[in-house]
Amino acid sequence: MRKIELTKKEKNTLDYLLTLNKLAEQEFFSNKNMDNFKILNDLIEEKLSEIDEDIAYRMLNILYKDRIQEKAPSTEIKILNSIDVDLPKERLGILLLSIALCDKNFFENTEELATLGFNNYKNTNMLNGFFIGYPMINYYFILDTAENFIGKISDEDSIPKEIKNDIINKFLFLYKDLYDELKTKRINQKNCNILANRYNSSKNFNPNITDKLRNILSINPFCQEAIELLKISDDTIDYNKLIIGKHYLDNILEPLTETGTKDLENKYHNLEKYINLDNHMEALNYIYDSITDKQEKFDKRKKLAKSSHNI
Repeated sequence: MRKIELTKKEKNTLDYLLTLNKLAEQEFFSNKNMDNFKILNDLIEEKLSEIDEDIAYRMLNILYKDRIQEKAPSTEIKILNSIDVDLPKERLGILLLSIALCDKNFFENTEELATLGFNNYKNTNMLNGFFIGYPMINYYFILDTAENFIGKISDEDSIPKEIKNDIINKFLFLYKDLYDELKTKRINQKNCNILANRYNSSKNFNPNITDKLRNILSINPFCQEAIELLKISDDTIDYNKLIIGKHYLDNILEPLTETGTKDLENKYHNLEKYINLDNHMEALNYIYDSITDKQEKFDKRKKLAKSSHNI
């Protein structure tokens, strides 16, 4: 059995990458000199080019070895709900993940070698080994989901600009691929929807397989965000958080099949049984509105199909 431990050189490389990402965070959010941010990104890319899939995988295990709370929300959920998040660490995790997932045996490795901390990270961040042989499709799903969400809230006028921009900028820093893609474009729902087509463009796959995987991957983020919304009491309602949360839920539900939507809804209802809903009815209504809106789209599609058949 292979070991997860890093050599001294690899450990130094991991520390160096983490330091570079911390410096990149400072430059990115200071908005003073994006040239410095570019220089740091170039240094990060240069160092990442020296890392193969195996090293990236082992680095991920070391990076997340202390993440031992299995039900900790994902990075995105933390950003949406103003929960403290170590953005440089999470950004580096995504960068390493984009390398590690190039290994077609990635999920087999996680079963054999992964530390508890990394498994907990994996299980809460839209990673699943349903389709063995091409794990990179998970990365495409992560990027597309994030990009579509950015587009949705960018066009939401009811959310204060400073709140909206804070979330969008954190997503853009977290996902370097999205920043590189959107930095010269206007960020709106139309452009993001056009660009977020990595998952659907995976022509190596049977559509039934990609639909099934997307259905499975969507359950965790939906339930995690629903749990956070249900922490908002009716006495101290934060409508900005509720509106942002509903956009996130809508975004998760949008591409699902009817079967996937029903499975997700059942998982959520089972989870709801263990939550005290007293004084949380407003948040509950937002969650149910999201589910109802999705179901109405299926009903409308069926009516249109029936009408066309009867012509």
